Amino acid sequence: MATVSDRYLVRRGEPLDDDFILDSYYKMYLEMGFKAEEISPDWRKHTLDTLNKNRQELEAMTFVATDIQTNKVVGCGVCQLHNTDSLHPHIFNYSRIREGYIWSIYVEPTHRRHGLATQLVAACNDYFRDIGVTVSRLFASNAGRPVYEGLGFAQVNEFCVDMSLSLPK
Repeated sequence: MATVSDRYLVRRGEPLDDDFILDSYYKMYLEMGFKAEEISPDWRKHTLDTLNKNRQELEAMTFVATDIQTNKVVGCGVCQLHNTDSLHPHIFNYSRIREGYIWSIYVEPTHRRHGLATQLVAACNDYFRDIGVTVSRLFASNAGRPVYEGLGFAQVNEFCVDMSLSLPK
């Protein structure tokens, strides 16, 4: 547990916090410009099922930021082992490279600019150190990029292309 200020506390999440985490995951995508109709109608069940599966199989952990004055959860983050075997064959010994992945860093708009996202990511990285993770990864929105860069995250040589575009041949 880490007190961010005399107003906020970052702590490990509990099952009672899952509704906030699910709602935040949805709101995060809306804030990134996705439309509600682009999101699957069963997003809530799918997200909760994935979170619970990842808790069992990938050591997923949740963290929440709580407003001490109201005892209300106002931010969250999820972190887990990054299963690279599903992407490509993983040929390294896990003692050399063990990757973690951070997702769903979200802070309610009225509580932003107080360092909560920074503290949530730091809590995830502390957890990763405790379980032997050697590389921490995440996907950065434009709004989150300055937070992550301030914590030492850097862009890596991963590329993507929008396949709906006309591509050079």
